[in-house]
Amino acid sequence: AWLDLLLRGPWDEAYYERRCRIGRMHVRIALPQHYMFGAMNVIRQAVGALLDAQPSDDGAAQRRSLGKILDLELAIMLHTYQEDFIAQRARQEQQAAAKKLTAIATFLRVAEAGSFSAAARQLGMKQSAVSQQIAALEQELGVVLLHRTTRAMMLTEQGEHYRRDMQRVLNA
Repeated sequence: AWLDLLLRGPWDEAYYERRCRIGRMHVRIALPQHYMFGAMNVIRQAVGALLDAQPSDDGAAQRRSLGKILDLELAIMLHTYQEDFIAQRARQEQQAAAKKLTAIATFLRVAEAGSFSAAARQLGMKQSAVSQQIAALEQELGVVLLHRTTRAMMLTEQGEHYRRDMQRVLNA
């Protein structure tokens, strides 16, 4: 069906959209782009072999025409792959930024409240979720922000600098 449509058309908007779906699906399932090149090369060779098996005076012209059609087909798939890949990356970056901003806000609340449990109550979160956000932030920054004991919590020197810097950013 795919090859029949490729060779016979109609090459309308519906045709174009069906081809675009191939590139989008590759992004959705995280299949690397080079698989499209490989698959198209296999198809090119197989159809070329079929053309070679048929006696024809214009076999070379048919191969060139087939090559152009397959190149256009691949270009459509690659274009939509690129568009969707860029959009997917942008969404991932936005989600990561939102997660980091949430962790910073949580850190500031912990610093202000003076404890994980008080900050958790104020934020409407579980204490373990607050602790996990702070630990992830510390790991990402590569510094210890809070000195924790079983009875108390206090900002480290780096934590105090970070708190001041982030508070300045929020107040700007």
